[in-house]
Amino acid sequence: MRKFIIFTLILSLVRVGCTAPDSSKNTTNTPDLYQSTRYEDWSSQTDPNESLESAASGPMTSDPTPSTPTVPDPSENSTDETNAPQQATETPTTPTLPIEETKPTPTTPPETIPTQPSETQPPETTLEETVPPTTEPEVTEPQIDKHSYEFKRQVAQYAVQYINQYRAEVGVGPCEVLPGMTLVAEYRADQLTRNYAHDTADKREALAYYAYGRWIDATIVGLTPEDSYYEADAAEAICAGFEGKTAEEMGKYIADLCHNSPSHWSYIGSSKFSYIGAGVDYRVGTAYGWYGCVMVGRTNYG
Repeated sequence: MRKFIIFTLILSLVRVGCTAPDSSKNTTNTPDLYQSTRYEDWSSQTDPNESLESAASGPMTSDPTPSTPTVPDPSENSTDETNAPQQATETPTTPTLPIEETKPTPTTPPETIPTQPSETQPPETTLEETVPPTTEPEVTEPQIDKHSYEFKRQVAQYAVQYINQYRAEVGVGPCEVLPGMTLVAEYRADQLTRNYAHDTADKREALAYYAYGRWIDATIVGLTPEDSYYEADAAEAICAGFEGKTAEEMGKYIADLCHNSPSHWSYIGSSKFSYIGAGVDYRVGTAYGWYGCVMVGRTNYG
């Protein structure tokens, strides 16, 4: 709008200069064009829409710079200052299009939808009844003195157990353990710690000590009473030097000695003998330490 007003003023000045009246003529009755023509008259003769379109082809700015018309100096007209009309010269100006301020195009950041963490279900814990594994209790030998009577009895019992097992392997029935024969075998084991031999006098002494077996009266045949004795109708196997950590190991050792000796196994493993008794003993300072006796019989003397 300001450009239009400035342009109209410049155009009015140009026209006034071109139609200025001669000073020699009578100016009394003729109205001065410059004085009679008002700003409103000029502005009303122009279509505002056309002026706006011709004044500026670009966008309007808030601070346009108006072009200033150049009025010639009156001293330059040396011929006739009064008669020569003052003609305004206009220096055409090229309207400067304002530089549009390039505004950065706002970029809308992509809408980020927050990802909701997936709900992780905790692993289901099931309460299982924990049953402790059933383990068979270990059978351990009682911690007893290896030289005690109780431990010696255990060794003799394991010896009989394994002998009967070996008899069963060859189809022979087990031998019955006789308490009286067991006592005699124990007595013989004690004798072996002093005299390791199949001594007849020692055997009769052991039987006489327990009065075990059948009494033989020697006086019937004309002998002295000292020649009489007990006879058990039994055979014996003696052994020595066996060792082991437990009573079972030591008892098996005795049974193996009998089983692996053909001469001893000929009667220990024979079906002719159905009764058995065994005993062991230990003596410090002897040649073998441990000694044992196994007796098998054909007659039950208890």
